[in-house]
Amino acid sequence: MDAIAAQPFIALPVGNPFRSAVDRHASEAGAQLRITAEIRTRPAIYNIVASGAGVSIVDPAVAEDFGGGGLSAMPFRPPLSWNVAVLTPARKTPSQATRSLIASLEKELALPARSSEVSSETRSISCIKK
Repeated sequence: MDAIAAQPFIALPVGNPFRSAVDRHASEAGAQLRITAEIRTRPAIYNIVASGAGVSIVDPAVAEDFGGGGLSAMPFRPPLSWNVAVLTPARKTPSQATRSLIASLEKELALPARSSEVSSETRSISCIKK
């Protein structure tokens, strides 16, 4: 975290759950991020990092979807964690699509079946300009 904190940091806005996890992790590590920009979308963060404006910590899906382009992606250790919840109306049976989403989340995150609220670890990565 110290290596990341030493560089200009491109962050998601305050209030974003991923941003909150990054801020909490930095605080627990005793690091002060040098936030130089707050950007709403992960693809935009990727493009700004690719331009050389700083570094960021992003979800692995961003690196997979927007990989290449002169960026280096590396695993971020220890991984960040946050709560995940699927909300459904109490008086309505979840649709097949909702049930499929829940099953996919349980499988992907190795969760116990039928959890109403679960904690998970993300496979976070940090992106830096090569």
